[in-house]
Amino acid sequence: MSVRSRHTGSAVQRPGTGAGGQYSRVWGARNAKSLPTGARAAFSIVDVLVSLAVIAVLISLLMPSLASVKQITYKVVCSNNLRHIGIATFGFSNDYRDHLPDSVFAAKLGGGGTPQPHLMMQLRTDEGVNSWDGLGLLYTRGYLDGPGVFYCPAHRGNSRLDAFANQWSGVTGAITGNYQYRGTVAGQSNLRRIAVMRPNAALISDGLASRADFNHGEGANVFRVDNTIAWFEDSDRQFIKRLTDSVTDPNAATAVTQAWYEFDEKLSNWTFSPASTNIP
Repeated sequence: MSVRSRHTGSAVQRPGTGAGGQYSRVWGARNAKSLPTGARAAFSIVDVLVSLAVIAVLISLLMPSLASVKQITYKVVCSNNLRHIGIATFGFSNDYRDHLPDSVFAAKLGGGGTPQPHLMMQLRTDEGVNSWDGLGLLYTRGYLDGPGVFYCPAHRGNSRLDAFANQWSGVTGAITGNYQYRGTVAGQSNLRRIAVMRPNAALISDGLASRADFNHGEGANVFRVDNTIAWFEDSDRQFIKRLTDSVTDPNAATAVTQAWYEFDEKLSNWTFSPASTNIP
């Protein structure tokens, strides 16, 4: 069936007409219910709420995995920092007759002075811009290029790199890193020499000065004399409980000394006398 167009005057075949001239009822029904041009079906509030609920569930499922990946990344970066520090320490030792970098805070031979092992995260004391100590000597003598290597991304305390930005730029003042140094003592030639130390003795680790300095919470990276890095597991958090709340705690020095013993006992199966204060 054809109809004549009012605009052109020509005959136009009506949609849905067949050879027998019957008009399509299906076409008519569809045409009657068709939406205006450009109209779209909208989401209801229920659809939106369901979508948000699904997204929330997916995020809750992914968050533990993302947190775990983040912590693993921090451990790897920390381990890499320790390896660079360890290699620099051995480079220093090769150049200085087998001696490790000196520290004014380390235990002295013959019991002279008061050892302050809890302060051996310091890289520079507050006595001036040239008062570098312990691991800080690796930086000032050119064995390490920049300050970033001394800082763990998982650090939870106040000794972050940005906290010492002015000091690293040349302003007078103490500088603290995130790694604990077992160290040696200034002026004592026969203490802490690489050649006389057990090959798997712990030498550098994540911070021990306080609980906040124990960077990862559930364990620590430990650099040993044999140039290896071991992970010390503390998933039950018993080790961190034995550290003090603050570096100013009167028991901080004892806690750090005992921590070194525990590293060696658990990582290397050693047994120590409680009176011992030196690396065997």
